[in-house]
Amino acid sequence: ISCIQWYPIDTGMFFTSGMDRKFKVWDTNSLQVKLFDYFLNINQKNNKAVNLNFKVVDEYNLNYKIYNLHLSLLMSSNSKTLVALALDNGEVRFVDLNTGSFSHTLKAHPSSYCVCVQWSPYNSNILASAGSDGKIAIWDIRSSRSCLMYLDYEKTKLKTKNSEEESFTKITKSIAHSRPVIGLS
Repeated sequence: ISCIQWYPIDTGMFFTSGMDRKFKVWDTNSLQVKLFDYFLNINQKNNKAVNLNFKVVDEYNLNYKIYNLHLSLLMSSNSKTLVALALDNGEVRFVDLNTGSFSHTLKAHPSSYCVCVQWSPYNSNILASAGSDGKIAIWDIRSSRSCLMYLDYEKTKLKTKNSEEESFTKITKSIAHSRPVIGLS
């Protein structure tokens, strides 16, 4: 398991992602405790763990390892159902929990792994992605070509509207760290 996050609306629901290339939605309301093990713990007072069975309510198979997932904590209409997944092919893929399908993909870190994703705490359309290439990209998810900027430890460069292609070439060389970025918060 590479990441776990609770669903902020339903406290009985949480998500996991892993190196098995699966994103899973779990329901703790289906919890079943094996009573024999439970009473064995109480009666013998040993440190044996109680077996808990949670139900997987949905599972998504991807072709790539999932390093990280993040669900926005903002309660706007799209953020409470859109989960961002950081994949080892450099992409960020979005799962829409309302429809049960993938909504769209960002080509975030094409020459490396996308290691981490993090939603903005103030705007439900803004997402940051971090890669093994040392880059941190800021995205407006309303458009798959909407990289707003790359953070640069020397100088952050914004993409301008005139000569967009030339500007984008310059900012793709911008890096936030000289080594892989493994976390955002």
